[in-house]
Amino acid sequence: MEAIILHPKNKTQLSILKNLAKEMGMLFETKEEDEIVVGYTSSGQSFTVSEYKKNIQNRIDDVRAGTAKTSTSEQVLNRVLKR
Repeated sequence: MEAIILHPKNKTQLSILKNLAKEMGMLFETKEEDEIVVGYTSSGQSFTVSEYKKNIQNRIDDVRAGTAKTSTSEQVLNRVLKR
């Protein structure tokens, strides 16, 4: 059977979803964002939802501050192809 992964935006939504699942007799589990692995770095290091959000916010802040790193399409292609 398929599983559904929901990401409530606030504590009220989380509470409602938990109560609904309980009321329907559904099994469920909850995890903190620091426990959910969403990917891996090129060196194999895992990163969590919280780390991903922080990284994205840092990049947004860099763009706003004018300190973001830029790359040409050729540089990106070379990194992807590991030339």
